[in-house]
Amino acid sequence: MREMAELFKALGDEKRLQMIKLLSEGETCVCEFIEVLGISQPAVSHHMKILKQAGLVHDRREGRWIYYRLDEESIAAWQEILTDNLITPIRINLSMNAGCVKSAVCQKFDQLPGEKRKGGK
Repeated sequence: MREMAELFKALGDEKRLQMIKLLSEGETCVCEFIEVLGISQPAVSHHMKILKQAGLVHDRREGRWIYYRLDEESIAAWQEILTDNLITPIRINLSMNAGCVKSAVCQKFDQLPGEKRKGGK
């Protein structure tokens, strides 16, 4: 679960999501991120460091520029991990609980005197 949390942290920023989208079109130079996203080179480096730590991107240097690309194997592995550990269990639980009445915990909570409940009336 910790690894998934780190992935979501890495993807939990709009600029990084925009970077991932650009990278999905192919290898991208820092200069392109600067131009397209309107952010500074240090900001690009900061965001890319986070994406690299999450294992989502690789880089290579050519002259003074750094080029980034998605790590396709890592993306495929994350897809499998997320499907197995998050998406499939959610779908199963939703289908099992379809039309479900309140759980026993909710029923007990409803029986508590109002002032003991958070936000009670």
